[in-house]
Amino acid sequence: MNNKKQKKEQNMDKDLYFDSASTTYPTKEVLEAAFHAPWENPSTINIFGVESRKRVEDVRRQIQRLLRCEDAEVIFTSGGTESNNTAIFSALGVLDGRKWRMGSPSPIECVCPVLDPMPQQGGVEDDPYLSSINQHVFCSEDTGACGLPEEFAQEMLAEEARLFGGADVENTGKEEMSAANSTENNVVGNPSVQGGLPDSFSADKEDLENSSIENEKQRVYITGLEHSSVYDCLYFLEKKLGFLEIIELPVDTQGRAILTDVDFSGALVCVSHVNNELGTVTDIAAIRRMIDRLPADRQPLLLVDGVQALGKIELERVVEAVRLSDYYSISGHKIHGLKGTGALLAHAPVVPLHIGGGQEQSLRAGTENTVGIAALGEALRLLEESQQFIKTQNAEFLQRQREQQQRRHQNSLPISNEEQNPERRVTSVLEARAYLLATLAAALPTEDWIVNSPAEGSPYIVSISIKGVKSEVLIHMLADKRISLSSGSACSSHKDTLSRMIKKISCPKAYADGTIRISFAPDYFYEQPNRRITFGDLKCLAGSIAESALEIQKYNRK
Repeated sequence: MNNKKQKKEQNMDKDLYFDSASTTYPTKEVLEAAFHAPWENPSTINIFGVESRKRVEDVRRQIQRLLRCEDAEVIFTSGGTESNNTAIFSALGVLDGRKWRMGSPSPIECVCPVLDPMPQQGGVEDDPYLSSINQHVFCSEDTGACGLPEEFAQEMLAEEARLFGGADVENTGKEEMSAANSTENNVVGNPSVQGGLPDSFSADKEDLENSSIENEKQRVYITGLEHSSVYDCLYFLEKKLGFLEIIELPVDTQGRAILTDVDFSGALVCVSHVNNELGTVTDIAAIRRMIDRLPADRQPLLLVDGVQALGKIELERVVEAVRLSDYYSISGHKIHGLKGTGALLAHAPVVPLHIGGGQEQSLRAGTENTVGIAALGEALRLLEESQQFIKTQNAEFLQRQREQQQRRHQNSLPISNEEQNPERRVTSVLEARAYLLATLAAALPTEDWIVNSPAEGSPYIVSISIKGVKSEVLIHMLADKRISLSSGSACSSHKDTLSRMIKKISCPKAYADGTIRISFAPDYFYEQPNRRITFGDLKCLAGSIAESALEIQKYNRK
């Protein structure tokens, strides 16, 4: 059956995309902003570069104003993953030589020429990073800082000497390694690094060797429901460097962290503001209060992954979380911006992952993505513009719901399917969620499915699990009907295993394999969206899920 015939039978005139937690489509306005954005290098001093720099700084100030974080450092990144990684590495001092040395009882010095500025190449002496770092950091086992075996690094050094001239390689290597033993030539504690490593990261080698820090572990607290850019990053560091003690907090069946009797003494607390698979909203204020009760020398830094929060909960709640956190990450493509754009909002020191030309206040080297940054600014403008309309529509729906329940004198489903015109546009995400669940309840036996998402969570993300169904099979069947949704995080969807988050919330085994995530986009409910959803779309979605699930169950019973 071809797609056109399928759509006609389903009474559909468009593809149905309900996977907006994975990514959102860029709006027309965002694409126009990107198309007209200055493309010149903002680091140049000619008139075009100055205009490009102005656009970058305008968006930076826009973020500070919108999220009321004028006191925070706003660092443009490639997205949520880089922002989260940067925050973790900064908070734990992973780029500090002390921590690298803890991974190996017999550290070697890196002699990788990749990190060595070649004096013959013009302009290097003016680079604050290349001139100060000068290649040496502590490494572990038999690899250099760039991950190359030492022998291969020596071969590269020899090739550099052959091409550009220089002393005997063997002697050069010895001299270089000897020079690395002095703090003056080591990145650790070097004040000439523009942007600066925090003073707390400075250390004398003798002090390090006599310090008990190598026998200590830094405590890091997570819920186990964090995005892989946090969860996998931390466990990678724990495995490779060995100086972390990761403590996973217990959660309930809908992903809410159980904070009773938790002592957050340690180095770092990492949480998702809105969970990307369940829509659960973390109480950032409660965690901050618990941290603030601790003595100052025991208080950890707080990283809040806000990638799924911006645009999926009220803006005021995001503003509060930014204020209470030490690091807060956002991503452009989750709010109708472009992929490859994001920002880290930092109230605490940041150590750069990228070393180079000193861009972003020397905290994130690399030529700024002016096109993506301009698109992010436009996406944020539209998001701010839509807030009052969405808030009003949600309030009106809740009022209708209360009135309806009063008329019926019972706690029935908030909206009856028969009351809605299939052609009528849905303008409230709360109404969309309620109508979807009501329609599913009418089409699937009660004992055949469960809702994993909490009622008070973000209404933009709905996770359900269906008994006796493989989510992969169900998703493929829906794709044949031109309906798009997912089983969970897109970053982990290629893995042939049950979602870590579904395991963590102890979803019953009979249901767990049939978990799917339905997610809405902020733009679906705005006054003049690029794409609209109707009650007919939601009815088609729920009916297709139920029909496909029942078909799978019937097949499995044979």
